Amino acid sequence: MIRDWFSVPRVSAEDRAAVFGARTQDPRVEFVALTVKYWMDAHATRSMTRERVLAAMTGRITPDNVWDLVSMLAKLRLAEAFFDLAASDVDSDGTFRRYLLGLDPALLDAMRHYAAWNGINPKLFLDGFAVGVGESVATVVVDLGKLVQLIGRLQQEQFTTLIVLTVDPRAGVQRLADQATVVRQALAGIVAALDPTTVPERLLALWRGWAAQFARHLDDLDPFAAGRLLGRVAGDLYQVLTGLVHLARLLGGVAVRAAVRYVPLLLAGAREARLLTAQTAALLVAIGRAAIVATPQVGLAMLRTLFPRRCSTRCSGRAGRCSSTPNSH
Repeated sequence: MIRDWFSVPRVSAEDRAAVFGARTQDPRVEFVALTVKYWMDAHATRSMTRERVLAAMTGRITPDNVWDLVSMLAKLRLAEAFFDLAASDVDSDGTFRRYLLGLDPALLDAMRHYAAWNGINPKLFLDGFAVGVGESVATVVVDLGKLVQLIGRLQQEQFTTLIVLTVDPRAGVQRLADQATVVRQALAGIVAALDPTTVPERLLALWRGWAAQFARHLDDLDPFAAGRLLGRVAGDLYQVLTGLVHLARLLGGVAVRAAVRYVPLLLAGAREARLLTAQTAALLVAIGRAAIVATPQVGLAMLRTLFPRRCSTRCSGRAGRCSSTPNSH
């Protein structure tokens, strides 16, 4: 609760000297910086803080001193919280964002630096993620944290030659930024191994271009849109990863890279009969061959499951040799 007697100390002489140097110090800058600190320290809602800060800036902060304000806020460790006020879930009408960019369009770079992820509302981001998963080819509900753990495990086992990660999921990836990095790098590894002629063009374009669009959503401080796009590709990725593991087993334990050619068969939401008929047939043949190779010995028990009883009873005992006539099959 904010009370009338609540106050904050002024900016230290050392910090003021670091901001202004030999120039005349601008009390307007300090006033606005202290206004930000006041409402932040009082734990006011972000929407209330936005209103009060915008009111304090109006008439005091100009293109000539706005970067002094940014520098002072950085000294006070408030720059991230300040630019967070421009996030879409706080600045819903865009007034604060427009005011900042009106002072200097280059402030957009500062917004990106300080608020690209710090300004992302986790709830809105994960709400968007859930919607995106529903729009993907995934046949189950996908959880971002569990997907990252799955990628980490598979990358250490079956997918060592396909996926290269700069973030170690085994260490416990908690930040949304790191989780998004794991998804991006895992999908990039899969896409690089695909035959582009076997994947629908629209889906392939999404997989190749989503990262740039995702970055734009972050730049625009739109957590729902960013989460929705990540959920869309994360659902696709989950479907492909789990499907490849099962395909590798069906094919007799072959390397996952060898099973990548059948990825289009896993995309239930993007099937094209003409494109997939030949691949389905090839997969069935490959599975049949793998099953035969995996059989160490052909005996009478197995022959009875393959041939009519009247044929198997005439077998001489040697696998594959039968005295029956062609008409008796």
